[in-house]
Amino acid sequence: MTFVGVYQSKLIINHPGPVSLPRLCVVLTAQTPKEKPFESLRFRILQDDTLLREIVISPEHIQTANKLSDDEPSCSFHSYGAVITLQPFNIEKNCVLRIRADTESEELAASALQIILDPSESPSLSS
Repeated sequence: MTFVGVYQSKLIINHPGPVSLPRLCVVLTAQTPKEKPFESLRFRILQDDTLLREIVISPEHIQTANKLSDDEPSCSFHSYGAVITLQPFNIEKNCVLRIRADTESEELAASALQIILDPSESPSLSS
């Protein structure tokens, strides 16, 4: 897998918008201790409060992932992942992309990506 243009907490676009990115790939991973494997898992991507995409990890894939880590004695956790492509990714205004992972018992929140259009108009970026 090749990563180009990797963003961590902010994506600044020098254009007032609206903007359409041809593609934005989101790589998702959730981990849990081996003693508490997930029974169900769903990843969600939200733009502000709007659901853009979701993927449900099937029970079969969860069991396969569990077996892979169970077969590795030095591994202390189970890891589950997915890649979601937003193609195209349309940005009308400044927004925040949020990732959520829902399990059978809780909602897990990941870091967010703040998307800023035309930073010259964004007072939060001035020093």
